[in-house]
Amino acid sequence: MMIRDMTDTFRKLDARYGSGEIRGQVVAFLHDRARTALEARHTPDLFGALAELTQFSGWLAQDCDRQSLAQRYYIQALGLAEHAGDAMLASRILSVMSDQAGCLGQLRQSLALARAALDRSRTVASGSVQVMLHDRHAWALARNGDEAGCGKALSAMDAALDRADGGDGPAWSAHYNEADIAECKGHCFMLLGRARRAEPLLLESRARQLPSRTRTRSYAEADLALSYLRRSGPDVEAALDAGRRAVDLASTLDSVRITEKLRELDRELSRHGGIVAVREWRQHAAPLVARPDRPTKVAATAVSV
Repeated sequence: MMIRDMTDTFRKLDARYGSGEIRGQVVAFLHDRARTALEARHTPDLFGALAELTQFSGWLAQDCDRQSLAQRYYIQALGLAEHAGDAMLASRILSVMSDQAGCLGQLRQSLALARAALDRSRTVASGSVQVMLHDRHAWALARNGDEAGCGKALSAMDAALDRADGGDGPAWSAHYNEADIAECKGHCFMLLGRARRAEPLLLESRARQLPSRTRTRSYAEADLALSYLRRSGPDVEAALDAGRRAVDLASTLDSVRITEKLRELDRELSRHGGIVAVREWRQHAAPLVARPDRPTKVAATAVSV
């Protein structure tokens, strides 16, 4: 179906250039397809394709820091997935909503949504989809400071990976790879304050991630830089190397998620402002760190699950 083909193309462009470069085109395409759908025969396949596109539109709004708009897209996408009878896609949308809630500091809501995502498709999800759902569950637990629970979620993710067949999942899960798994684990350890455990995982992600996944690579490099700084004895030189990689990758992106991550790194490096190389990095990163803020406030929304 053309809607799915276009959504897949837009996803690849987003991963490479960021949401700001393509959101207008995606929204225009969504509105056009929604109008066309009113005159078409309403099939589960059509509902499912529109759900994927609507969820992706929500992600783009989230990455542009249009949080209320993103939430509306996600709720619409969830309804479409339910109409399609697609439990795996509904679970994926709930997990994305969990990530948004976590980013906004709504930690209990984030955890509830991540658990609901796992419950919704526990008996029907493919191995590859289960891996993605456990990924978001682990993030939610780490954000809540539940180290034991996060460890169990990461073990469940590994078990799901062992069961997964390379081609067993829907097309929208095909991008998720072993580098993403390494990054997930590394980021969870960072959230839990375990910088030393995060480092080898983030280095593995660096070595294995696809070149086209620019935003993912920039985020992981910034996390790696932070891990070097949060050791008991900070390694500023290694942090600056990873930080330069993060900035170089981010220079081609329009992504609020990356801007916020670089600000976090800038704040951490500012503690070492007496070092010339740190001042040079901060000057180099300043145009990215200083990108204008957009409003982020959004009310927590209870979703019937």
